[in-house]
Amino acid sequence: EALGFDIVMRFQPHAFVLFNVSNPDDPNVIVDEVSTVYYGMTPTPQVRASLMGALLAGGSEQDWEFPSTTSNDQIRAFMRLLVRMPDFMLK
Repeated sequence: EALGFDIVMRFQPHAFVLFNVSNPDDPNVIVDEVSTVYYGMTPTPQVRASLMGALLAGGSEQDWEFPSTTSNDQIRAFMRLLVRMPDFMLK
């Protein structure tokens, strides 16, 4: 507010994955690379399964398409869960 205006930043799921993940066509790579950056370590199998479930929204790995009409919402749900997990708070 010191400059007299507010900056509103909006999370762009497709752009985030496109510029931060080596292979956005593979949901395993998305979960592994993003969680390692945000957690500073490889997630436990239970945490990884939860993150994968959020990213795939109940679908299978073979159903993952990037980009698609639903992948924005799926990435957003994955990121919401990622930052709410205890592993995120421990970093």
